[in-house]
Amino acid sequence: MTSVERQPSVLFVVRGDDTVPSCRFRAFQFREPLARAGMRADYLRIARSPNPIAQARFLARLARLPAQYDAVVYQKSMHAGRIRLASWANANLFYDFDDALYVSESEAKFARTLRAAPRVIAGNEVLAERARLYNPRVSIVPTTVPLPAAVPAAPAATGPLRLSWIGTADNLSYLAPVLAALPRLRAQGLSAELHVLTEKPERVVAAPSVVAERWSPEAERLAFARCEVGLMPLRDDAWSRGKCACKALQYLSYSRPVITSPVGVNRDIFAGQSFGLLVDGERDWEGAIRAFGQRRSELLKLAAPGRQLVARDYDVEVWAPRLRDLLLSRPPAPVHAREAAPARVNEPLL
Repeated sequence: MTSVERQPSVLFVVRGDDTVPSCRFRAFQFREPLARAGMRADYLRIARSPNPIAQARFLARLARLPAQYDAVVYQKSMHAGRIRLASWANANLFYDFDDALYVSESEAKFARTLRAAPRVIAGNEVLAERARLYNPRVSIVPTTVPLPAAVPAAPAATGPLRLSWIGTADNLSYLAPVLAALPRLRAQGLSAELHVLTEKPERVVAAPSVVAERWSPEAERLAFARCEVGLMPLRDDAWSRGKCACKALQYLSYSRPVITSPVGVNRDIFAGQSFGLLVDGERDWEGAIRAFGQRRSELLKLAAPGRQLVARDYDVEVWAPRLRDLLLSRPPAPVHAREAAPARVNEPLL
């Protein structure tokens, strides 16, 4: 009688539910693709309540649950003490991050977190390079997107050119050059409408040809299908250089061309490509929108190579078996950065 081979498993320790972008794209969306690749994914949500009882219950689970899994992915939150606690139960723990946390938090806190983790997963080379300063065991897993089974039909090229921006309300300031370009384009005879999808639409500046809508999964799907051109404006700073181009990749997955800033991985993805335009200054945004507006009937064709790029390099189904293999790998044990560093007082768990 042969025994049934046990399915390997991973525990994702996450900050929130599947509406939190980083949790959604780097944890929850892997559940079904990993299952198809032969690996079960479970999730433990970090206790956000300051209630001591809630915190104690979470820490008890964090100390116990990892031992039941083949791998643990501690996602983004910088909790050095908690990472050590979980890694005592399971040494095959990965700290995963997809933003320049050394900018938004502090370099010291980032360093403590990276040194506490047995292994690290970074969303791109910019982030990986910074992580290697504190931990030599760094792998890159890009932020991936699901590829729609079929390309939605191109919207009818009538009425205003439909532009789309999707993002958190804290990033609405990035839209300033787009909002400045719209009235000038209208004065030149090009009608364009900007659809903004965010969790706080009341914070969107009221302006002609700007429509704000509250984010939901269904609203997002419709926004990608109904738009003609996706927008991803950024400031050229240390925070934006660490971004993983997630929204731009989503537009490309729907075969929609993108206008974006030449910052971080966006420069690598879009430079010299038909499916995107890289723009710097305010006047460049005006010219880029006009250029795509003059080629409305061709936009789907222009963006087709972008969808092929996503299918090859950024599809969650492609990366799920790669992630499984990484999580189950057992590399030689090099000298860990935290072992080589001066002794430190243990990070508190709370």
